[in-house]
Amino acid sequence: MSALFSGPAPRIRAAPASAPFLDLLAAAMVEALYKPDDPFALSDALVLLPNRRAARGLMDAFARQLGGAALLPAIRPLGDPHVDDDPDVWGADPIGDDIAPPIDKLARRMELAALIRARDKAENGVEDPVRALALADELARLLDSAATVDHVAWDQLRGLVTELELARHWERSAAFLDIIAKFWPLHLEERGLSDFAAHGAAIRKALAARWALEPPQRPVIIAGSTGSIATTRELMRIVAHLPQGVVILPGLDTDLDDGAWNAVGDQHPQFALKETLAALGVDRRDIAPFGEETPKGRARRVLMREALAPAEKTADWLQRLAAAGGAAFVAEGA
Repeated sequence: MSALFSGPAPRIRAAPASAPFLDLLAAAMVEALYKPDDPFALSDALVLLPNRRAARGLMDAFARQLGGAALLPAIRPLGDPHVDDDPDVWGADPIGDDIAPPIDKLARRMELAALIRARDKAENGVEDPVRALALADELARLLDSAATVDHVAWDQLRGLVTELELARHWERSAAFLDIIAKFWPLHLEERGLSDFAAHGAAIRKALAARWALEPPQRPVIIAGSTGSIATTRELMRIVAHLPQGVVILPGLDTDLDDGAWNAVGDQHPQFALKETLAALGVDRRDIAPFGEETPKGRARRVLMREALAPAEKTADWLQRLAAAGGAAFVAEGA
């Protein structure tokens, strides 16, 4: 078995941030699966990428590798694994057939704005269409954020603030958020639709449940995702344990010292990866590298790491740079 799928589960790899990720992935899959005398060798695999742009990029990377002389694997965006109902990809049974179809983005914006205007009118407020659209955009972003976590306790909003003066203001804010906490779900239910971000999360959850019960035997790869969405992390956990499953994380810094790693907060580029590894129960030092890192690439990665180090870990910057190679190392990464 090739290095891509070798080793015990969970199979998780870390691709260096300095490497061309999609070219690296295409080359590894060709090495692992391609057979010159079998044009179908690659086509049995399934690759889940973060979005459609990455999916198109991987197709181009395969073209560079093979010159367009083979059938490609099924490539799907994680944002909506239900984008294609092809039974050769997902199996004969539809995924999440009982999940309401997603509402169109533009329709969501306009209908949220209509709810805001209706609320303003009911409270004898200013019924301003432009203001309603701006607020609808803010509520839409909040809905998208809510879909990234396991559960949002909307019913606890009103009790978050207890200080008297702040609580009065918060009460008004919480009442406004009732638009998405109470009225929006009812509105979607009446129309037989679901919010599209929540729809994608529900589909990923249904797919993870299916694969947990019936693990696919084909090669399955999740690549390029940091796992910032809870349902994606659950799918990663399942795939990493499949017979021919592997998860490839982008840009994980596996040799960051423990003190700096523990200090990584929610504004740091490594935070989503840190949360994902915690959810998967995997130590970053146990993750195998994916691809070679050039000396220049390593120098740039270390320099970027030091530039983005948590504030409490910057006191010994000069010593760490000297230990890494000093002025010559800095020049290499410049």
